[in-house]
Amino acid sequence: MRPVGEMLTASLAQRTFALEILQGFAAVALLLAGLGLYGVLAYTVAQRTREIGVRMALGARPIQALVLVARESLAVVGVGVLLGIAGALASARMITGLLFGIGPADPLALLGAALVLGAVS
Repeated sequence: MRPVGEMLTASLAQRTFALEILQGFAAVALLLAGLGLYGVLAYTVAQRTREIGVRMALGARPIQALVLVARESLAVVGVGVLLGIAGALASARMITGLLFGIGPADPLALLGAALVLGAVS
């Protein structure tokens, strides 16, 4: 005779392992997406450095230059977040069987991922 807790742990071991692997891949994907987003935004700012310098020389305030870059960055991030959420919702049916305690279209999880990527920008 084995305790119920031990039997439950043994029966869920494969599913738990799969979830941990999936969580690791998701973390790596989020890290790569954040690094890619940072790279694109850094490249965009580097390309516009001369334009920003000219604007500053012609009397633009630093806050105006910041707003110019931030507006463009937020547009790129916004499109990416919308496409990412659409992709997550479309693929939610594939991972429904692997989820425990969370829905496939959990708004908190989607918001968390969007905020992490938005924080990079």
